[in-house]
Amino acid sequence: MAVSCGLKAGGIYCWGDGLGGAAVQQGTDTNFTMLSAGGDQVCAIKDDNTLWCWNAGSAPTQVGGDADWRFLAADATEHTCGSRLDNSLWCWGENRAGELGDGTTTARGVPGQVGFDADWTSVTTGGSFFAGHSCGTRSNGQLFCWGDDDYAQLGIGGLWPPTPQVLAPSRARPTRKRVLCGSGCSFPRRALAGGRGAHPRKGFDEVAMRTPVNRLALPALGFLFALWTGCGTAQPDGVVDARADDLARQMKESVDADAWRRTGAITWTFADRNNHLWDRRRMLARVRTDDVEVYIDLRTKTGVALQDGVRLEGRRRDDAVQKGYESWVNDSFWLIATNKAFDPGTTRLRVPQDDGGDALLVRYGSGGVTPGDAYLWHLDENGRPTSWQMWVSVLPLDGVKATWEGWVELPTGAWVSTERKLALFTIEITELDAAETLQGLVAGPDPFRILLGEHAPTPHPNRSP
Repeated sequence: MAVSCGLKAGGIYCWGDGLGGAAVQQGTDTNFTMLSAGGDQVCAIKDDNTLWCWNAGSAPTQVGGDADWRFLAADATEHTCGSRLDNSLWCWGENRAGELGDGTTTARGVPGQVGFDADWTSVTTGGSFFAGHSCGTRSNGQLFCWGDDDYAQLGIGGLWPPTPQVLAPSRARPTRKRVLCGSGCSFPRRALAGGRGAHPRKGFDEVAMRTPVNRLALPALGFLFALWTGCGTAQPDGVVDARADDLARQMKESVDADAWRRTGAITWTFADRNNHLWDRRRMLARVRTDDVEVYIDLRTKTGVALQDGVRLEGRRRDDAVQKGYESWVNDSFWLIATNKAFDPGTTRLRVPQDDGGDALLVRYGSGGVTPGDAYLWHLDENGRPTSWQMWVSVLPLDGVKATWEGWVELPTGAWVSTERKLALFTIEITELDAAETLQGLVAGPDPFRILLGEHAPTPHPNRSP
C-alpha cells in the first residue's frame, strides 16, 4: 500500500491507496509538528513532544507516555526509528534482518534503545520486501547502518550476500550530515521519494512519502547501465489481428502447453530469495522467504503464516499472507508467463520489427496485483522467447529488456527458462522440480494440511521441499 501524508496548520492529511485522491485529515488534532510515513504506517510528534502512530485512515494513537521525542523515520517494512531530546536513538516494529539495531531478529512492539550512545543527529529507514534496514548519523559526522544488506545498501562492502546480515550499528562512511533509506538502497540526500499513485501536494508545510516495497528491488547501478544501453523506451504501437494470436499460440506450444497442463505440482526458488511450492490442482501455494513461511489458498487469497515455526496472528498474519501472495503472483508469472498471453483481460498485438519479423506485445488490463503491465516478446523461429521488454509498475524505467535463457525440460515434459539477464545481473530460477501430482513431488504428509485444519507441518531445515 502506498500513501503520502502532509502536515498543514498542525493537522495531518493523507492520500493514496485506499484513501482516494483527496487529502483526508487523520483525526482532529492540529498540534503536530513533524511526521513520517511509510506504506500505510504514519508516525508523528506533537508540540508537547509526545509520539503518535497509526495506520493511514484510522485515528492517531499515542505510543507510550513519554514527552521527549524529537525526530522520526517510518518505513513500509513496518519498522520505525526515532530520536529523543537527549539524542538517544530508539527503534521498534518488525526486525526480520536486524533493522532495530539490537543485534537480534526479534520484533518489538514498543520503542527500544539502539546501543547506549546519546549523540544521534538523524535517522532514516528503508527496506525491500520482508526485510528492512536503518541508517543514522552521529554528532561527529559518522554514518552508521544496520539491518538487511542483500543489495549492499549498508555501504559496508558486502555485495549480494546470501542471507540478510544481522548487525548492531556499524560504521559505514564518515562526514555525512543526513541520509535517506529508500526501497533497497541508502544514500545521502534530502528529497523523499513518493510511491506509485501518491503525489506531492501544494500548500503543505511538510510532506512525507516513501516508496512501497518492490517485488524486485533491482540495484540502481543496473538501472543506470540499462539507461546507457537504450532502456527507457516508449511502449510501441501494435496491430490486433490473427497473426498476433498465432504468435501467442506458437509461444505456448514452444514450452509444450500439453505438458504444462499435466504438471500438477511444481517447486522453484526465485532470485535466490523466495522458495515456492505450488499445488496447481488445488490452487494452493507455500512461499518461504528467510524465516517466514506462508501457506495460501490462491482462490480466496487467505492463509496461514509462520515465523521461525511460530504462527502469526492478526495483522502480522494478514500482512505476511498478502506479501506472500504478491510474491507468488510475481514469481509464478516469471516462471510461466509464456502460458499467460490468453489470460482474461489480455490484449495481444503484433509489432513489426526492423528485420521484417514480428514481435508479440501482450497487455494485461486486469488480473495479478499490477494491472496495466505490458510485455513485448521477441521469439525465435520456433516461437520460443529469446527476450522480452517490460513496461511494468515495479520498474522505474520503461522498456527494460531481459533475455530468456537457460531452457530446461521438467520431468513432466514442460519447458522453463531459468536465466533472465537484465543489464549487469541475472535473475535465476533454481531448485526447480515438477510432477503430475503433489504426491509425486513431495514425499510424506500433505504439506498443505495446515490449511486443511490439521496440525502445522514440521518446519523443514532448508528452503527446498
